[in-house]
Amino acid sequence: MKQLWSVIKFEFAAFANNKAFIIMTLLIALIAFVAPAAPAIIDRIDFGGITSERTIAIVDNTGMFDAQTLSQFIPPNATMFTDINTAVAAVEGGDHNYALELNHDGFALHVTSMGIGVVNLQSQVTNMFQYRHRSESLGAYGVSPERIGEILWFAPAANVITIGDAYATVDSFFENMIYSYVMAFVLYLALLIGGGHLLTTVVREKSTKTMELLVTSCQPRIMMNGKVLGVGAAIMTQVLLLAIATFASMRLTPTIFEGTEAFTVNIAPMLLAYLVVFFLLGFVMYSYIYAALASTTSRMEDAQSMSMLPQLLIMAGFFMSMFGMNSPGAAWIDIASHVPLFGPFVMFMRITLGTAAQWEIWVSIGAQLVTIVIISWMAAKIYRMGTLMYGTKPTFKNLLEAFK
Repeated sequence: MKQLWSVIKFEFAAFANNKAFIIMTLLIALIAFVAPAAPAIIDRIDFGGITSERTIAIVDNTGMFDAQTLSQFIPPNATMFTDINTAVAAVEGGDHNYALELNHDGFALHVTSMGIGVVNLQSQVTNMFQYRHRSESLGAYGVSPERIGEILWFAPAANVITIGDAYATVDSFFENMIYSYVMAFVLYLALLIGGGHLLTTVVREKSTKTMELLVTSCQPRIMMNGKVLGVGAAIMTQVLLLAIATFASMRLTPTIFEGTEAFTVNIAPMLLAYLVVFFLLGFVMYSYIYAALASTTSRMEDAQSMSMLPQLLIMAGFFMSMFGMNSPGAAWIDIASHVPLFGPFVMFMRITLGTAAQWEIWVSIGAQLVTIVIISWMAAKIYRMGTLMYGTKPTFKNLLEAFK
């Protein structure tokens, strides 16, 4: 136990004192601190006369669109012009974002660049024209203006009910989806950073014959576990600093920028517990894979090719969780969430979106724990064999012999 603790402390210090790690940690913490305050900062900056809120220069050649209709369909602030050339000049001069010309048979939208805002605005103006056409058609049949409004603005009473789930509701769905994305993204980065460090450390120790000296005083199994836990502790410290910076910014933003609404995170306690559990399971599982693969080579060039397998698996799990948000109840998502190597990403996504039954969650956790035990046992055998092989690549026969 004393040897294990010594290895953990050494690996933690070696990783945490690395300049690249320190710079990245400070950069991530800075981004996490600034991000919640970004909307308030942007809202107070004058970008050449254009504020953070879109504005439109409108020319109505029909005389049929009053201010009330425009405000109902086009949320941005509208300024009326009498000539389209003047309106376009105002956009080019930076006074407005868009220029819109309304004609009897359609409209023309003048923009300086394409973007999602342009597509949304085009859809809004299209809906406004459709509303006008339907109103005129109904009016031609003698329908009163009051009745026309009732027909066109009818909205059903909607109530979406989740069955057997305590986390996903209509009100919390988008928040939970953000939690899933953030957890998947942070785990993805942690695995790439931590796994890359394990690879380079083990290969460097082998190439410099340092490992040959270490195994004389410490068992390979203890060395491998110490490296995984030491690097994991450093990564968790980085994640903890990110969380502290984010919450500190959420607290301070309303104080620094008066009038800004406070950010709140209403995450269910059990959902937070699952987030920590699946993050740790995923990190430990892949860390053992990285350590085992790194011990089979003594050259940095070979280590890069060795890292492709875990990287591809990590990317597969990450993108499954991203694409699965569109259809979290799909059969392939259910299957992927029970595959241990993909479970940390996909099962947590299913939990946040309310498609995972309680028994499925425990089955996934159990499968990942069993997988970690198996992988750690196999990794210890491979690591022990790898520490004794220099200059030659282990064959499949060597790997089988290592498990005897």
